[in-house]
Parts: sequence; C-alpha cells; structure tokens
Amino acid sequence: MTFPPLSIGCGTVALTAEQDAVRTLIAEAAQQDACHFDTAPLYAGGESEARLGEILRDVPRNRYTISTKTGRYPAPPGQGHGVIPSRFDYGATGTRASIETSLERLGCGHLDVAFVHDLDKKQHGSDYADRRQQALDGAIPVLAALKDEGKLRRIGVASMEWQACLDLVERAELEVVMLAGGATLLDRESDPLFEACRNRGIEVLVASPFNSGILATGPVPGARYRYTEAPQEVRDRVARMQRACERYDVPLAAAALQYPGRRHGIASLVVGHNSISEYRQNRELLALTLPEVLWQELEDL
Repeated sequence: MTFPPLSIGCGTVALTAEQDAVRTLIAEAAQQDACHFDTAPLYAGGESEARLGEILRDVPRNRYTISTKTGRYPAPPGQGHGVIPSRFDYGATGTRASIETSLERLGCGHLDVAFVHDLDKKQHGSDYADRRQQALDGAIPVLAALKDEGKLRRIGVASMEWQACLDLVERAELEVVMLAGGATLLDRESDPLFEACRNRGIEVLVASPFNSGILATGPVPGARYRYTEAPQEVRDRVARMQRACERYDVPLAAAALQYPGRRHGIASLVVGHNSISEYRQNRELLALTLPEVLWQELEDL
C-alpha cells in the first residue's frame, strides 16, 4: 500500500454543497498514481462516509485507498458536549459494529486503514486511562480479527495529541498513526512520536497542516487555530512567518504544507478540500521549491 503525498480529508468533502463538485474532485484524484481518502463516522453525522461511498461506487477499487475511524461517534440530540458533541465506545462489540457499518456506507469491500479515533486526554480527561484500557482489551483485538478476516488492511490511531498517539504506539501493535494539527509550523513538539514510529516501522500521516485555517489564511480577523479563533500570541507568530515568506515571494500556505514532510519524512499529508481548484492549488504548493534560507528563518521563528 502506497500513500500519495497529498491525501483528501473527507470531513470537508461531506459538507460541500454540490455533490457534482465533489464527484469531479474525487474523479481527478483517482487519476493520480496514488489516491487516498480519509473519513470517519463522526464527520457530518455519518454523512461523510455515505456521500463518499456513493461517489466511489463509480471509481474502480484499485484506483484508491481509504481509511476510516472507530470509537468516536455523533452524540444523540441533546447529549454530548464540545465543538462536536460526541459519544465514545472503544469496546469490542461497538468496534465491530462500527466497522461493519462503515463498510456498508462506503461500499468499498475492505478498508485500507482503520484508526482508533481521538483516544486522548483532551477528550476523556480523568477517564483517559479507562478508555485506553477499553481500547486495548476491545477495539485493538477486534480490529486485528477484522484484519484477519480481510475486512481491513492496517490498524492505526488518529488523534490531535501526539502524546496520546505515542502512548498507544508503545502499548499496541499499530501500523499507521495519523496526527492532526500536531506537526505544523506552529506545533513542533511531536518529535518523540515520530522517533518511536520510525523505530517501529510505523507510517505517519499528518492532518490539518494549516491548524484549522490560520496557516492558510494568515492572521486575518477571525482566523481559526485548532477549531477556535486564534489567540493574539498565535496571530503574532503567524504574522512573523508570513512576513518571512513574503520576503522570498513564497505563499505561507506552501511552507505550511511542506513543513511536516521536510521535518519528519511523513507518509502523506491529509488535507480537506472544498473544490477541485483547492486540490489542484495544494498540489502545486507542495511542488514548489522553497529557498533554504527561508526554512532557516521559519525554524528560528
């Protein structure tokens, strides 16, 4: 299995208004040498998997790989809390039911990766250790059994917290890690996770290279950082980075997209795209050659 340099995160795809535009985007991506889509039952209340599956029925299965997640789901109306109200279940029965439902929605025959979703301290607080044990006793063995049954190819963990990813890497047999927003120009503390993955032969995907937007838009009013409005300290840091990029006629977004691969040698970058034009633009930004002196300035910042 080969990941492409740029994968498509389908939380955004699920919310795109025009299904024909999404179909065009996916059709073009499927023409590349390698094409990967990442989704989850959480995204758009399950609509992400359903919409993606409807479109992929027209795409030969050998033209793409696909990952989804298990363990975090939309909360029933009036329940849950946070930015995305959620319920969590890392047990054996819930995990098997989740993967079977995802396969039905996606209609893809098998999953290339199944990630344990958001098993971290931010989501679970004082219940974190219990949730982790639930996954180690339930979700992980079930995913291994589903792999033996041919329903998925690889097992992984996906989280915004590199420490939580590392915790599970050290306790379970994993093959892929997806770190969201934790290996960017603004967040650079995840080196221990990457070192552990290299030592174990685990591939790492990096999602949310723009930290929810600010590294694409710059420090504009209302710019988003980690799903909320960016604090002034973050806006000031991004403003300095943007000025450095402008001195070399380089888009800030290009540096943001290229940074995780340059620093860590990742397997793929997972980015949401609302349109085919965004997909094409990001491919072009990834292909730009940035001067070494700019990279040094960005490291210093």
